[in-house]
Amino acid sequence: MISGLHGPTGIAVSGGNLFVTNSLAGTIGKYTTSGAIVNSALVSGLSSPNGVAVSGENLFVTNLLAGTIGKYTTSGATVNPSLVSGVVTPFAIAVSEENLFVTTGAYGVIGEYTTTGATVNPALIMITTFGFMYGIALSDENLFVTDAIRGTIGKYTTSGIPVDATLVSGLNQPVGIAVVFPSVADRSSTWTLLLLGGAAAFGLNPLLRRRA
Repeated sequence: MISGLHGPTGIAVSGGNLFVTNSLAGTIGKYTTSGAIVNSALVSGLSSPNGVAVSGENLFVTNLLAGTIGKYTTSGATVNPSLVSGVVTPFAIAVSEENLFVTTGAYGVIGEYTTTGATVNPALIMITTFGFMYGIALSDENLFVTDAIRGTIGKYTTSGIPVDATLVSGLNQPVGIAVVFPSVADRSSTWTLLLLGGAAAFGLNPLLRRRA
């Protein structure tokens, strides 16, 4: 649907638009959900951008090499390129109304920050066994996190309490994750995980759908 990207690692959707990080080019591209190019370099000059999350008219982006989280508008304007700094290898990011949750894969840590840049808890969640927390998705009061080393999806509360650290296991290097709610009356009892995994350095597994 979209080609010519340069190390695409993160993606966020808002209405009819997609926002994609190009880690090798240091940019964020904007496209329509039908694949049309809006601006292939909506935001540029980033330092290995990895994760991206959208909230209202704002984008929050992790800069892997700089150890920062930047804030931009969905039209490409810079709000604060170093909204949060001093984050060690920030990877994926999820946003609630007022809080950011960021995986720092090298240390198996998830940090929590506010959307205004204040630090809530830089080590909200820590895994005690060797792993590589990478993808993260938010659903109400729960966080779903992929561990690429252990091949699992863990479930935690947004206050940092483990619900099930191996909610799903036996996966092959799971990386990205999203939560999709079907059109049901009581959405709290039904959810679907969309999982993207890398079978090799340049390979991708099919999407995995799991219903609770």
